[in-house]
Amino acid sequence: MLKRLTTNSFLQSEATVGVEFHSFLLRVEDRLIKLHIWDTAGQENFRSVTKVFYRQTHAVLLCFPINNRDSFNNL
Repeated sequence: MLKRLTTNSFLQSEATVGVEFHSFLLRVEDRLIKLHIWDTAGQENFRSVTKVFYRQTHAVLLCFPINNRDSFNNL
């Protein structure tokens, strides 16, 4: 989803390992807003690392594959 938003392309890829970062400019009415988007790994062993990136966050988007019930339950 991050690649689709920032590069307008869709590439099937493996799960995020660690953290990926991208910026995206969004126009809302007459204002230009710069989004800083952090894609953090959802695996258990990255939980201690990702908590640092949640500080001073204004929004969170949680994603999971709809065909994997365990993924939803773990979310």
